[in-house]
Amino acid sequence: MKQLSTYGLAVAALVNLVACGNADTTTLADTSVFARAQPAALQAEMPLSEMVNSRLAYVPKAVRVPSAQELLEWAQVTYPTLFPVTPSRPALQTFATYVYHYYPQFDWLLAVNQADGAVLGLVGVSTASPRVVPLGSLSGFACAVFPSGCGVATPAVFESASVASGSSEVSAVMKVCDPALPRAAMPRAAALGIAQLLDEREVRQALAVARSVEQSRAYTSTRPADSLGSCGGRITYTSYVHSSGTTTATKQYSSYCSLDSGTGNKQITNGTMSFVNRGTPTASGPITTQFTSQSPDGLLYETRTGAGAIVSSQTYKFTNYVFTPGVPGGTANASSPDRIAMEELVSTNNVTGKAYRETGYSVTTYETADGGDVSTMSGRGYRSNGQYFDVTTTSPVVKNGSGNYTGGQFTFTGAPGSVTVANVVAGSSTLQASVAVNGQAVTGLPACSP
Repeated sequence: MKQLSTYGLAVAALVNLVACGNADTTTLADTSVFARAQPAALQAEMPLSEMVNSRLAYVPKAVRVPSAQELLEWAQVTYPTLFPVTPSRPALQTFATYVYHYYPQFDWLLAVNQADGAVLGLVGVSTASPRVVPLGSLSGFACAVFPSGCGVATPAVFESASVASGSSEVSAVMKVCDPALPRAAMPRAAALGIAQLLDEREVRQALAVARSVEQSRAYTSTRPADSLGSCGGRITYTSYVHSSGTTTATKQYSSYCSLDSGTGNKQITNGTMSFVNRGTPTASGPITTQFTSQSPDGLLYETRTGAGAIVSSQTYKFTNYVFTPGVPGGTANASSPDRIAMEELVSTNNVTGKAYRETGYSVTTYETADGGDVSTMSGRGYRSNGQYFDVTTTSPVVKNGSGNYTGGQFTFTGAPGSVTVANVVAGSSTLQASVAVNGQAVTGLPACSP
């Protein structure tokens, strides 16, 4: 996601656009399209996909996020064939929390939901089956709208001679360890990144990644009651709207506490996430066909001892999280896995102050006959200096019915000829791996967990 910079000619162009021809009488007559539109995946051949190519560059923290109007004006200047400006240019229109421009010559509109910053396109607006296409978020276009404030990201270089370099890159995704050492308990704090979403129970529940029976049930017209934590706090639905099988809501965690019976530690969650749950009615009740979510301000997860001392503290900020069940109402399988996509995840270790950013992630997962699961993933990660690396599972990550990992391999690719390979360590319920950088095994790592 990206942000501010110099205006120059771009500003002059925007000023001219704002100043001229805003008297267009072409308006969107049927605003019910916002409720009627069905979700559609953004395909590479879809015209609007051209716009999305601008959004996933590295974003310095100081860069400003564009306003809805700035984004819409930028789109017209940058992609005039998609969003043409004519003498009677499309008027800036509003509906509920949406700000948008409608382009009748293509029968599509470009909109921003000011409630959560989501950018979306609606295609076939005047048809009986309009489609809504997620295009990202305002922050995701910040560097595109204001490029001078953003540095150009370069691929990371993995150094085979540096244990710190090799281990830190992988530690952004999972714990790294030396399987040759006798196994010993490891502090439960270091793992950050998208892989933890598959491994950590609390995060799984919050983002609806688990393949549980509860997850397959869609929300209904009845707002759920508050959920009380086993050791304090609550989960509240601060907003809740249900219409035609689609639920739009905000879920707030207020010091929601659950107790780890094994360690006696308390796991406490704070923050809010907005979501849209799309359901299909069945004889046994509605089932989820898609779940999308945002938490631009983040969810804070803290693990504390019984005495209150902080064991770990992590904040997860994410945008455009999309969960699609492989078998709605049933169990995903190899041919129809559950699918997860996420535009951006920023995970911050609040103890060390280090933040890790991941973009463009795609995850598939399904259950095996013995109750285990198989997962694959791919995406791009960023160092704190903006250098990036691509990660993919060159061998699926497999967990057995007992909850222990049995294998898997991740490959991290940076600059040409710079590769890190992480092999999942079998026999533990903790996702951990041994590491080789450019073919050289990394040593000096802690012992693996039992």
